[in-house]
Amino acid sequence: NFAGKHLDEVIAYGYGPPAVHQMELHPLWHDDDLLSRHEKDGTKIQAFGCLGGAHTGASLLRQPGFRKIADRRGVTTAQVLLRWAVQRGASVLAGGSKEAHLVDNLKIFGFELGVDEMDFMDSNSQEAMKKMYGPLPSDIL
Repeated sequence: NFAGKHLDEVIAYGYGPPAVHQMELHPLWHDDDLLSRHEKDGTKIQAFGCLGGAHTGASLLRQPGFRKIADRRGVTTAQVLLRWAVQRGASVLAGGSKEAHLVDNLKIFGFELGVDEMDFMDSNSQEAMKKMYGPLPSDIL
């Protein structure tokens, strides 16, 4: 959960970039500059919050555009959201309120989202990004 300035501080102390950065990642919250930085420096992304969390009223799972993609593909909206994160290069942490959800969450490797679907899911403007967990990393220290 680092902001760029935190990573700069770690590197300034001589530790180099982290091997893994755990961060909130979903179509309504992605820091493309930070993701590009990690791609260049080899830092792996471990994504959490990919489904938005129950505390949000399942807003990501109810988003009509994501549901349409899921319906067209015959998969769940959760699978579409998790697959999006994997195709962005992240490993994902996903819970589930029921065992069936946990099993479904593992079935994301039998399909791939197309370029148009990924572009649609990536199309939220930076100004409209909505973090669903905790403060902005840049607001910490």
